[in-house]
Amino acid sequence: MRDKPRAGMPRHTRPRRSVFLSVAKPYSAGAAGVPATGAAAGASVSNWFAAGNCAFTLASAATMSQFADLNFEAVTVPSKDGYTDKKGICYASWAVGISEASENKEEAAKFVNYLLGGIDGKDGSVAAGLAATMSAFPNSTVAEPDYSDAPEQFQSFYELYKEGYVINEYIGLPNASDVMTSMTNDLVLYLEGDLECDAMLKNWQGYLDEAGK
Repeated sequence: MRDKPRAGMPRHTRPRRSVFLSVAKPYSAGAAGVPATGAAAGASVSNWFAAGNCAFTLASAATMSQFADLNFEAVTVPSKDGYTDKKGICYASWAVGISEASENKEEAAKFVNYLLGGIDGKDGSVAAGLAATMSAFPNSTVAEPDYSDAPEQFQSFYELYKEGYVINEYIGLPNASDVMTSMTNDLVLYLEGDLECDAMLKNWQGYLDEAGK
């Protein structure tokens, strides 16, 4: 394993990972956890929450419209007692790329920049409009979306989002699906007591190191 991770690549062997998992495991193993959650797709977990079958869930802010009939509050992931730094919030990166085969790379780059910041780089209205339409947070630092028609919880969570910082999920990797499947399989083994935490985290880092080559 590398001593220093490549920029943007997470380190799952850090002690805080095992601390978090040791806290979460009893809830999953006991009556507090919904059976088979570890192997469930995100959409299934959101549906369970919308149906009132579980009290807490980790879900995309874009799914909040499904919970219109529920009395709930959106918050950041709980942090360790005494933690005072900014909190990280996972996000799904919908990347925009320009093909090497494109005959108009420079023009394509200008168009992408226009979407993010307008002609002068200071106008985020296009990005803001896309974010509001898609029930998503903007990918432009100059965008100021109008979420007045969004659920109250979405609006309040956007304020929390601006106070923290974003942590990219693994979907930016070409083989992200394989990585997440392997990690989920190991997580299920850990929660069922068939795999030690340190071994699981070492496996996870191996999957990421291999995928990032």
